[in-house]
Amino acid sequence: MRKCEALFRKRNQLLHNAWAIAPDGSIVTKGDDHAWGDAATPADLNKLAGEIMDQVTVLNGARLLGFIKGVMANPGTDSVDTRG
Repeated sequence: MRKCEALFRKRNQLLHNAWAIAPDGSIVTKGDDHAWGDAATPADLNKLAGEIMDQVTVLNGARLLGFIKGVMANPGTDSVDTRG
């Protein structure tokens, strides 16, 4: 879950920071320190998207082969805590 949190923090930072076109025509973003800097490239965004998809696969595997699989294998038992 920490990995997911870090990836989505990075995603939100890349996509939701202010974007602008600098006087020289380059695309820049305003970071957390309120300074303008280079914007993420398409390659940066594609790399992050791949990392997010990899983590989604890991989480789905844990979900489908872990908790849900255990419940389906033992329906009606009280051995699984579903209180969250």
